[in-house]
Amino acid sequence: MAKILNKDPVTYERERENFLKDLRHFHETRGTLFKKSPRINGKDIDLYLLYVVVTAHGGWIKNDLTYNYMTGIVPSDRFEIQGS
Repeated sequence: MAKILNKDPVTYERERENFLKDLRHFHETRGTLFKKSPRINGKDIDLYLLYVVVTAHGGWIKNDLTYNYMTGIVPSDRFEIQGS
């Protein structure tokens, strides 16, 4: 995943861990449950990668993934499932 963002793996992993720590804290302060990342077909989704790519392209309102996948704007291989 680091290569998608053009980062070295150590930096990418550090930033990803910090992002997940902040996400857990966000949920804790609101009393919502967040124990682990969502999974598809038993494989973790890289929420950090998803967040960085979507925000880099204008945020979730501008980048409705359902519409963009259906129209081919976001290639389906752009978000590889970790461990695949």
